[in-house]
Amino acid sequence: MPSGAYLDELTPAEQHTLCAWGVPLEGGPGETQCDDSTTLTTPTVEECAVDPDTNHCTVALFEACALSLNGDVCKLLSSAACATYVACALK
Repeated sequence: MPSGAYLDELTPAEQHTLCAWGVPLEGGPGETQCDDSTTLTTPTVEECAVDPDTNHCTVALFEACALSLNGDVCKLLSSAACATYVACALK
């Protein structure tokens, strides 16, 4: 899908494809203990696709964040690419 596409405008099939690509980059589904007080949960591909990200951010921002994680969802808390994505998502 085009990197300029917006997440809230993806078709269900596109959302599923993006989830299937992104979930492994977060380290796979399940809970991850990042430190004594922080636990992050990555959904399954099916959960992700059924409850899509409804923010008006580009696929490129999501992809950059996901790639920066490199299998460790805890990097979400320190990745510059994810900080940019989160700032967009919270608008």
